[in-house]
Amino acid sequence: MNEKAFNNILSLSALAIVAVLGVASFYLGFIDKESPCILCWAHRMLMIGTVMFAFMIVRYGPKPKYVGWIIFIGVFGMFAGFRHSSGSFAWDIHQGWWAEILGAHTYTWPIVIQGVVLVFTALLFWFTQNVYSFVSQSYKPLSQLTKTIMLIFMIVLGGNIVQAFMSTGLPPNMGVGNPARLSFNPDYWYWTTDSWKRLSRPTAFRNAWDVEQPDLPSQPATKLQFTLDSTQAPLIATNKLVVHKQDMIEVPLNAPATDIAFNGKDKYFITTEKWGLYLVDSTLSEVKRFAVLDHLNGANGRVPVGSAFFSETEFGVLGWNKIFVFFKEDDTRTAKQNFPSFIEGLDQYTVTARGAYNTVRARMLHVLSMAYLPENNSVYSATVPNTKHKKLIISRFDKKDNLLSEEFVPSVKEGIMMRKDTNLADYYITGLVAHEGALYAVSKQFSQVLKIDPMSKQITQVYEFSGIANPQGITFNNGIMQILSYEQGKNILYSLAE
Repeated sequence: MNEKAFNNILSLSALAIVAVLGVASFYLGFIDKESPCILCWAHRMLMIGTVMFAFMIVRYGPKPKYVGWIIFIGVFGMFAGFRHSSGSFAWDIHQGWWAEILGAHTYTWPIVIQGVVLVFTALLFWFTQNVYSFVSQSYKPLSQLTKTIMLIFMIVLGGNIVQAFMSTGLPPNMGVGNPARLSFNPDYWYWTTDSWKRLSRPTAFRNAWDVEQPDLPSQPATKLQFTLDSTQAPLIATNKLVVHKQDMIEVPLNAPATDIAFNGKDKYFITTEKWGLYLVDSTLSEVKRFAVLDHLNGANGRVPVGSAFFSETEFGVLGWNKIFVFFKEDDTRTAKQNFPSFIEGLDQYTVTARGAYNTVRARMLHVLSMAYLPENNSVYSATVPNTKHKKLIISRFDKKDNLLSEEFVPSVKEGIMMRKDTNLADYYITGLVAHEGALYAVSKQFSQVLKIDPMSKQITQVYEFSGIANPQGITFNNGIMQILSYEQGKNILYSLAE
């Protein structure tokens, strides 16, 4: 490819981007009255930069600095497109902001445009031999084609400047996230400096998503301060529990226990921080089955923190990031069949389901609990607060399809008193169990157990206890409430009664 053909192709490619900018300004703006948001203006300025550097290459040749700028703008432009679109990627079909072009919303097109720029640049240089021989130390005369495209670019640039003035105004005014429609009447021009306020907010690389891991038995990670004093709890207790028995879990575990469940007959299921899956007899003295899940190869639950029986032989665990794994006892599986799922105990269980529970209200919060309610065949979890987000949200997932069925912040039954200047989000729920149609949530914070009616979504009773230093799980054995605790390197199961 000679230099003339190279310049003509580059000029025509610049015209394609100019056409996009022209449609955005003259058609979508002046005719459809669509005003760009602050990020849309960023997309347009990046495309303007691409066109300008393309003209620089035509004028002075493909100097590395010009090519580098086009590549940089292309990569950053794709990032900006993904940043802009990410807020609505997970919305339902045909939901989004502003108009659609060929079925895609306008703010998603920069991803495509900048991606095409990168691919086109690569192909253009790939199929042009000795391209850097076109480089000149002085400017070159422009062809009539390039001059015409430059003129069109100046007209389009002027249109964008006029639209920017009408919708955004002069500095220090700045664009907004959700602008009003474009108007030629100055009375309806909304100029504002409010967007500058965003710069005063504390930031992090992942911003609101940058939260600490939840507290675990032997790995205290949260910056929250814990107290066992129930008199500081948000709710005033209605009932008092007393420890009448405590049992050491003497069977060897590969790590501290994170939760415990009882199958209603003769077995406990214990999970550990290192994905140990233990079926233990009712006396806590004999391991019936044991395996270690290969949690890295597959949906990674990080650390299992919740567990529940679905039947006498089928159970599930939940990681603190809401990754679930369901199992059942199985003596027929071979080591080869189970090798993809387990590191140890390759002939003990079958994995029946593995995936992620997706939430809406609870998406910025971790969980440390899991319960199964047979009355509606649903799995429940309760959130724990972190230093950036504080909410107590109960989520329900239908076990038929493992999809979110409902989320709610429990209300408080009339007659239960709440202390002044407190919030239910102050609780730190480390264990959850279903018993006789109700949910029981044990809080490491304040040494209380909340009884929640999942139908009315109310906290109906508040139990307080003492003498348990580090509650990690809760279960019922023949009607007796039991709380698992990890204290001074030992796993202890406390039995309580009113």
